[in-house]
Amino acid sequence: LEFGNSASGLVSLQTKNNIPEGNQYIVSLSLANIGALTSQKLNDKTALVAFGNYQPSQIFTGLNQDAMKDLKDFQSYDIGFHIIYNINPDLRLKLFNYSNLEGYEFNSVIPSYSGIFDMNKKRNYTIANFISQYNNAEFTMNAGFNISQEKYQYSITDIAVDKQDVYFSSAYQYFYKKWSVKAGASFDYRKNDSNGSKPMYFYAQNTNHPTISFSSTQDYIIPEGFIYAKFNLTDNLILGTGLRKNVVINHIPNYWSYQVNLNYKIRQKHNFNLAAGHYNRMSMPNAEQYDITHFKSNQYTLDYTYKSDKAELQASVFKKKVWHLVYTDDIYGAELYYKFHLNPVEFQFSITSLDAQIENGTINYPSAYDLDYFIRSVLKYNIEKVFEISAIYIFRQGSYYLPVYGSVYDDFTQTYNPQYADWDNAERFPDYHKIDLSVSKYWVVNSKLALVLYANVSNLLNTKNVMDKNYNYNYTESFNELYSQ
Repeated sequence: LEFGNSASGLVSLQTKNNIPEGNQYIVSLSLANIGALTSQKLNDKTALVAFGNYQPSQIFTGLNQDAMKDLKDFQSYDIGFHIIYNINPDLRLKLFNYSNLEGYEFNSVIPSYSGIFDMNKKRNYTIANFISQYNNAEFTMNAGFNISQEKYQYSITDIAVDKQDVYFSSAYQYFYKKWSVKAGASFDYRKNDSNGSKPMYFYAQNTNHPTISFSSTQDYIIPEGFIYAKFNLTDNLILGTGLRKNVVINHIPNYWSYQVNLNYKIRQKHNFNLAAGHYNRMSMPNAEQYDITHFKSNQYTLDYTYKSDKAELQASVFKKKVWHLVYTDDIYGAELYYKFHLNPVEFQFSITSLDAQIENGTINYPSAYDLDYFIRSVLKYNIEKVFEISAIYIFRQGSYYLPVYGSVYDDFTQTYNPQYADWDNAERFPDYHKIDLSVSKYWVVNSKLALVLYANVSNLLNTKNVMDKNYNYNYTESFNELYSQ
């Protein structure tokens, strides 16, 4: 609720606050990356971190020609810096800036065309934080500015998208004995300029097929305010609750977001968390929607956590319902995570089960996230001063897809229009599973120099995992598109 404009959760990253004791230099080199980073103590109040990376593709794809046969080229350049200025012990200013240029070329085959999909993107974002702490209170101000230019080209598809985001927020938090309250406001502005051409018919994408030209500029402004309070009812029982409300401007609908959560701890090792909430998000146009879209969701969850010196167990059951423009997502799920550490071995295991259904009018069908099982396990073996070896195993049920049962010849485009089965006859791809292996060694050369040596193998057993189903020009023959081998 503090950040808003999110109906599916978000990730909050906080940069470091401390001034380093000394200077540090890091250089990295791999088959697909050359990078450098430096952390500098400028004085007792100021520190600077600066970094840059270059990712070429020639060596990496050259050594992995079979596994990466469709990846023709990729490249990435990035540079960034982070400044900390501790004005005094209770007053801090932080500034972070990041710029990157990336692109790739990928050989894509569809029934009506075979050629290179080309993507290029430029991006820069700047974030500033002001933090003031005194007595039992804290005041923060955050500002962000993001610009990006994206370009996508494949046969007659030629799309350019320019994005601008401006964000500002301020918040005040007060702590008093067994309760605390945090209140604030935010300003969120986003703008998309998109133009180009795309196929008139999805099944006709050769260079001589008809296109549709388009140009669109869409933006929105969302001012919002929030308040969140936390109460320590007893030594092991905590209640939290909050509200968030937008100010209606232009085409943005009127809505409230709210949540309540109860946390109960038993003997420091056992922790239960019961939560419920209603959330809202405004989504800019993308490949699945042409206009700014309002999403809202209800979420309920019960979590359990156990921690000891050698083991950790987490379990969760949850329900979520999302309202889109014309359809809803209903999701029920359960997750289990277990971690055990006994030097030199560490073992992790997790399993997730999701019942995810989409309701569109009178039609109900499973979503791409409908999975009876998704398993991930990790085994680490660490021999101090020698090496660490890690094996990661992933196993999950295949996703649903609609098979093609025939095609109709289109005289206008001189191509075949596929006829797909309905959801009552949907099929699943085969189960997905793979093992990744990594070996690393941390080598201290002397008091000022250390090396990390490592090697990685992805898909160790060369499993042929199905990514998609593809067809020949008239859909009489099918073949599987595979993930990397």
